Parts: sequence; C-alpha cells; structure tokens
Amino acid sequence: MNKPTYQELEEKVRSLESQLGQQGIPKRANQAGDESSGIPSSLMRLMLDTVPDLIWAKDLDNRYLYTNQEICDTLLHCESMEQALGKNDLFFAERERTKGYQHTFGEICVDSDEIVKLSGQPGRFLEYGLVRGINLILDVHKAPFFDTDGNMIGTVGCGRDITREKIAEQALQNAVGIFHRIADDVAGIAIQGYDEERKVTLWNEASEQIYGYSRDEALGQKLEDLIIPDFMRDDVIRLHQRWIHFGEKIPAGELVLKRKDGKDVHVYSSHILQDTIAGKEMYCIDINLTPYHRAEEEKRALAEQLEQAHRLEAIGNLAGGIAHDFNNILAAITGYSELAMSEIPAGTNAGQSLDAVLKAADRASELVRQILTFSRKSNQEKKAIRIQPIVQEAMNMMRSSLPSSVDITSRLSLDNTLVLANPTAIHQVVVNLCTNALHAMNNQKGVLQVTLEKIQVTQEQIPRDWQADAGPYCLLKVADNGIGIDEETLKQIFVPYFTTKERGEGTGLGLSTVHGIINEHNGFIQLESLPGKGTVFEVFLPVLEQDHCTLLPKQEVLPLPTGKEHILLVDDEAALCRVGKSILSSLGYQVTAESDSGKALDLFTNNPDRFQLIISDQTMPGLTGAELARLVFNQRPDIPFILCTGYSSSISEEEALAMGISRYIEKPFSKQLLAENVRAALDEGSNKV
Repeated sequence: MNKPTYQELEEKVRSLESQLGQQGIPKRANQAGDESSGIPSSLMRLMLDTVPDLIWAKDLDNRYLYTNQEICDTLLHCESMEQALGKNDLFFAERERTKGYQHTFGEICVDSDEIVKLSGQPGRFLEYGLVRGINLILDVHKAPFFDTDGNMIGTVGCGRDITREKIAEQALQNAVGIFHRIADDVAGIAIQGYDEERKVTLWNEASEQIYGYSRDEALGQKLEDLIIPDFMRDDVIRLHQRWIHFGEKIPAGELVLKRKDGKDVHVYSSHILQDTIAGKEMYCIDINLTPYHRAEEEKRALAEQLEQAHRLEAIGNLAGGIAHDFNNILAAITGYSELAMSEIPAGTNAGQSLDAVLKAADRASELVRQILTFSRKSNQEKKAIRIQPIVQEAMNMMRSSLPSSVDITSRLSLDNTLVLANPTAIHQVVVNLCTNALHAMNNQKGVLQVTLEKIQVTQEQIPRDWQADAGPYCLLKVADNGIGIDEETLKQIFVPYFTTKERGEGTGLGLSTVHGIINEHNGFIQLESLPGKGTVFEVFLPVLEQDHCTLLPKQEVLPLPTGKEHILLVDDEAALCRVGKSILSSLGYQVTAESDSGKALDLFTNNPDRFQLIISDQTMPGLTGAELARLVFNQRPDIPFILCTGYSSSISEEEALAMGISRYIEKPFSKQLLAENVRAALDEGSNKV
C-alpha cells in the first residue's frame, strides 16, 4: 500500500478532530474554534503548549496527529506541530542520527505504543534513551481513543520528564550502597540503623562480630530486645522517645551492652539522628572497647607483677647479703669442727657431737641455698636423682615439727625412678606443701597424706597455662582433710604475697615458690579443693628413663690429698683466715694468711714467685677477689687461683672460670672439698708450666 500524501493526511486529521476533542485533544491552532466547547481551540492549544509535560496523539500507524510544543522541543526537535504531523518516532530518530547525534529513544516509544494498541487499555511506562546524546527519562501515560462507533482510531499520550529525579534517586541509591559497603568494611566499629520504632534497618559485619547476632537475626528486631541489658531498657526507650517527640539529642558515652551469649560488651556509643522521607532514623556507632579494657586489666596486672618483682628483688638483695655473712659463719663452724674432730678419737661422745654440728651446719647451708633459690639469686643445679629419699627425708623432718594431733600417712612407691631435679628445691616443695596442709588443718586433729607414684600423662591432661610435654611423670600428691579452699581463693593461690593467714603468720610466698620451682623443672601442678572437704595438691615432675641417664655409684671416702707448696690465703674474716690456715697447714702446705686484700697484693708483688697458689674470698673491702686475680694475672698469668664466696652477685662461676680462675668454691665447704680443689688446681698449674 502506498503511503498517504500530506494532503490526504490533512483531510484525515480534519475528519478526526471532532472526535479528538471528545478524547481531550484540542483542534489545531489554525482551525476555527469549536464554539460548542466553550473554549476556542486556539486557546486550548496555547494552554497545552505552556504545559511542561509532553502531550501528543497518534494514529494506528503511530504517526503524530497532534503534538504540543514541549514534545516538539524536547523529543522531536522540530519547530511546531505542523512539522510533526504524519511522521512517527522512528522518522525523527533516524533524522537525528543522520545529523550525527546519538539517538535511541524512538524504538522504545514504538514498543509501548504497540502494548497499548494490543491491550486496548491505558498503560504507564518508563521510557528512556538518548536524545541528541543526552539521557532522557519520561514517566509516560498512554491510552487508546475510539470513534463514535467504538473503533480504535489511535492513541493519546502524556509524558513527564523525570530525568533529574531518576538521576537523584540513583545517586541516593548509590550513596546508600556505598554507605553500607563502608559500614561493612569498618573493622571493630559496629554500625546499626533503627527506625522510629527502634527496629533494626542496618546491621554491619562489625555488629555481627561484636554482638553475636547475624544480620538476618537482627534486621526487624527492636534495639532493646537485642543488645540492651534489662536495667537499661526503660532509659533507652525514654531517651529515644524524647528524641522522636522533642528532638532531644541522645548523648554519646561509654556503655556496657550485652552479646547474644549474654556476655558484657564495653563500647563507646554515639548517635546520628535524622529526618527522612520514610520517617525518623537513628544510627548508632559503637566502638568496641572490650580489647582496651582487657589491655588495661593486663596493664594493671603487669604493674602488680612489676611491683612484686621489685619487692622480690629487694628481698633477694637482702637474702644475698645475709647469705654471704651467714655462709662465712658456717664456714668457720664447719672448719673448726673438722679440725676438732681430727684431734678427737672416733666413737667418743665429743666426736658424735661434733658430727651433729657438721650435719646441722650442712642443713643450714642448704637452707641458705633455698633462700637464694627463692630470691632467684642462685641457679638450681639439676641432676638425675631418685626423688623418694628426698621426699622421705622431708617427711621425717616434718614429723618432728607437726603436733601429735596430726597423723601423717605416706605411700612412696617409687624406688629407682629418676627425675632431673635439684634436690634442695624438691625438698623445699615437699616442706612447703606439708606446711600449707598443716595450716589448713588449723594445727588440730587431721590427716596428712603423702603419696609418690609413676604415671603416664597425655597432652590433654596438662593444664594450658603450663609448658609441659606428655610422657611418664612422677606424681607427688599431698592431701589434707582441712578447711578447703573456695573458688575465689583458688584463682590466686599461686600469686606471690597472697595469703589467707592472719597478719604475721605467713608471707604468702610458700605456694608461689612451689609454683616457680615446678615450672623451672618442666613440670606442672593440679589442685583440687572444696570448702570443708580438704585439699589435694598434685605435683608432676617428668621422669628420666633409665636408658637416658646413669646414677653415679656411691663414692668411697678417699684419703685427703696433701702437699708442700706455698699458698697465699686471703679473707677479710680473721676467723676464716685462722681456720683456713690451720686446715691447709694440717695438709702439709706452707700458708701465708692475710685479711687485707691490698696488703695481700703487695706481698705477691714484692715476690711473685714466692707463692704457688692463691686462695681468696670474693667479697672484701678494697679489692674484691676477682679484682685481685686480674692484678695478679698481669704479673703471673700462670699462677693457680681459687675464688671462694659466701654469696656474690658480681661474678658467677662461668665468668670466674672465663677470666682464668682455676676453681670457684661456694662457702661453707668441707675439708675434703678444699683439699681436693687445692691439689687439683696445683697439679693443673704445674702441667701448664
């Protein structure tokens, strides 16, 4: 079929104008007015041309029958309706493209026209595309219109430019999306959104982590039903309502909220309150302070530990000074007792008494070592030992000090089982645990049970706060039927200076010392106790298998080695000078004793070859033993030098040997030990010459 000419289309338009008027479409401006309508068509056209919306009518072939000026200017880019008549959207789209413009709007219009014609019903459409390279979005209403016989003869439409609104809406959606992504990416800061009813509208990932509720669990739930403790519930609702009704701001501050599991969460909470089209919204920004509170607690604990360390250091310094003086006294007691025993026939009462004195001095020396061990001023030398005799010895000592109302039962089923341990330290552990049990029984009628056995321990049985390995262990168990320990006290039982005793009855150091010793021995401790039911301490020490170590056979007492060399003996204690000179003289040596280290250096400097060995105390006024040794070595590097000490923090045995000193002996020492070290130092010195 041939397309109609412009004149034929004009005739068709004129025949339809009366019907268009009935559908709300005016006659053309150059047409005479329809006086029956009461409004001249020119005025109607003027009115429609001033409307900012796009208004048009099309025939069934989608050709324009009417356009207002807005659609001509905005979409079709023609000067007037006359230029649009008879043409469709595709015509204008193609014309724009031939001019070099990007234009995609026409096809979308055709699609919606066909939908209206096929359905015969009005429709609303969102039409968009490029017009001369610029995006245009229209909110379009289209409807069919009919002739007097009810036949569809075309469509009418009205479109509103909503480009700016859609761009703004998309920008808002983008901003909301960015906000949500930012909220999820912020670590450690919980961000939640609430509506006017305090229902959750936003719940970021940090909120999930801090409060324990997933986003799906939280959305739609009320604030007070999720993270608000019961005692805060009414205040939270009241503050929120006062903001809703009176605009009062909710103050920021530190809060203690609750997790899903019921645990407390410390947060600093601030609030953003705003009005939106959907109503009032509240955003809560919660900074998790729980790690900071934990750090503060650790800081306080470290400060307390530092204070305790300072106190221990002070005690250690005091213990070191006491140990030095006390060991000098013990050295004199031991030396003179041994000299006396050498002059008394064996088996006499006097000889037995002196033997008891020596044993008491040895025990006192062990006590000093325990004090230094506790004060961390002495290394605990460990060796392969059988623990049963040590426990038995400690039990025997405890029996003599316990009241008769307390019964001691023991079952020590270990014979040749070995542990790598310091005997004095293990002795101290047993004594401290038994003393603690005695206190728990209030020195009244009770039963103290001590057992010793070998068991196999798995890794799961070792408490997490102990650094120990699975394997065979020696289990020392000390149990009493005393008053027991409550849960709160159990948490602090090994803390230094913590004590349940009355002032003046205890220092609170016994169990902390036990803890330190067992920790240094790679063992661990388990404790069971209930108020009124007694207490059981279980001490685990790793066992040395027999194929990993060898017990030294009991050595025979050999004759004392002797000699004739000239020895320079230096000690600021006159009594020790005398007893040392007597002992060495009894062994055949020629001895020159001097209590002033400066004078001793002068004696040596005046005749360096006069002496074959120097024995010196370490802690002396003027020159110390180590300083004396350095000055002596400057003149005779080959001379043997034995350094003795009651206690010294200024030089260790390793440091002394490294500087060339032959032997490092701790006071008090026996005549046997002195004789052996003197002979060995002299023999080694002669071999170097």
